[in-house]
Amino acid sequence: RGKERIWEHDDRDRKRKRGRGGSPSASNRSRRSRHGHDDDDDDAKKPSEAKTVDQETLLRMEIEASKAEKRNPENKLDQLNLGWAAETAAVFKRARERIKNVSGSSFNPLQSALETAKERFSAATSDLNSFRARAEALGYAPSLPARALRTGRSGVIGLVLPDLANPLFPKIAQAVEAAAAREGYGVLIADSHGEVGAQTAALQRLVQRGADGIIVVPRRGTRVLELDVPLAVIDTPATPGNTVSADHRAGGAALAAHLLGLGHLAFALVGESRESSVQRDRVGGLRAGLPQTARIETIWLEEAPETDFPALARDGITAFAATSDLHALRILTALQRAGLAIPREASVAGFDDLAFAAAVTPSLTTMAQDSDRIAGAAVAALMARIDGPDPAASPAGTTGGTTGGTAAETAVPMTLIARESTGPAPASTRPDPRPHPATRSQRETTP
Repeated sequence: RGKERIWEHDDRDRKRKRGRGGSPSASNRSRRSRHGHDDDDDDAKKPSEAKTVDQETLLRMEIEASKAEKRNPENKLDQLNLGWAAETAAVFKRARERIKNVSGSSFNPLQSALETAKERFSAATSDLNSFRARAEALGYAPSLPARALRTGRSGVIGLVLPDLANPLFPKIAQAVEAAAAREGYGVLIADSHGEVGAQTAALQRLVQRGADGIIVVPRRGTRVLELDVPLAVIDTPATPGNTVSADHRAGGAALAAHLLGLGHLAFALVGESRESSVQRDRVGGLRAGLPQTARIETIWLEEAPETDFPALARDGITAFAATSDLHALRILTALQRAGLAIPREASVAGFDDLAFAAAVTPSLTTMAQDSDRIAGAAVAALMARIDGPDPAASPAGTTGGTTGGTAAETAVPMTLIARESTGPAPASTRPDPRPHPATRSQRETTP
């Protein structure tokens, strides 16, 4: 580097001398010719003289550097580095002083870079906000099919329900739709109408239409096989592959405790079908919560559709517990038509807290599901599988994530809502009357 500086210094000197001299005049040329000098000869001699001077200077520097190295060979490189650093610092100092003289303020490279980045970011944000405002004014909506081509996802999940005519399932559908919307998903709803074939067809149709995952409330007595998309099941904790559900068995036990607390000792437990795992769990919880000394008669309406409930009440049954508010409403209506006072002569309770439960007279005591919490946990489990590394690898019922409910919980507690349809047992209750002959073959009686 020292040699290069010397060569550059000599070149600058030659150019400076030529610049001051300008082009030679005629008198100069004649003077030089008289003294036996020629311009071409001088130009031819200058490079060689400069070269001779440069070579001599370089040779002298090398000799001095060699002597310095012999005196202190370890510091040679350090001296060169220190010299370069000092020279670089001087250049930057001169540049800052020049900028300060021009702008009247000191120069901070970092601050300048940050201000430039801030200006560019502000401009970009302004452009983005302007673009969004323009899109909203034009009513623009993103194309889901186009987004699906880019992301590989449709942004839609499926929901298969067993019977939309049952007031419980629209309530579940509304809760699932709200939980899915919080995750940025839409919901396609299918009704299996309580038929196994329709349920299978609905699942296949949702898969064909590109649903990213499916939530299913299975028809009673059925199990959902594995699909090519993530799956979540809402049924009962006893169901294999269940994802999340209400704790139906514990709910039955809680209702039994409520009726026992009112002094009842004779019970009719009413369900629709033995095939329903939900109804079996509820009836099982009721029976488990009652003492062995209690009179318990279990009636399945699918097997005994013409059950005479007023006759059961006259025969000593004081508490009717149905596995659904729909069945409880049927029992309540039949008893009232027969002239029985509710709850003075008989108490009636149900499950699910359907919309009419609080509107009928007397208002219906019931065990309520937390539909929002159940739906949130089901959607959270489905999102965890959709976002997982291999959504098709996890079995049905795999849980994870949080959306209004934690998918880690598979059984959500039910809540007792005590209303006017339940009250203290009649004082004239008989402890152990004989079963009514009209329903003897269809009922199950504890010892």
